[in-house]
Amino acid sequence: MAAFAEAEAATGPVYDIADIAADQHLQEREAIVRHDGILMQGLIAKLSRTPGTLRLPAPAKGEHTEAVLREAGYEGEPLARLLARAGLSVPAAAPVSAGEPGES
Repeated sequence: MAAFAEAEAATGPVYDIADIAADQHLQEREAIVRHDGILMQGLIAKLSRTPGTLRLPAPAKGEHTEAVLREAGYEGEPLARLLARAGLSVPAAAPVSAGEPGES
């Protein structure tokens, strides 16, 4: 870094997640916030007339998958197979059998 500073080059450190969370400037700008106990990106744009709020944390893995698949028309066994393949819980009313969608 000293060589870059001496050459008057615009540089900065490369941060990992721990560095980002510990950075005093980012903390003061609330770029990283704790929401419902989860550390996450805060609102980057700080607008005075429409400041914005964080209403919800990011969803957990697979939290909305079943609802999205149902909206796409999946039900019963095909839905159960997709959820099982993704490592998500399978609805009790949708038993899983061998084979892929469309196979008989």
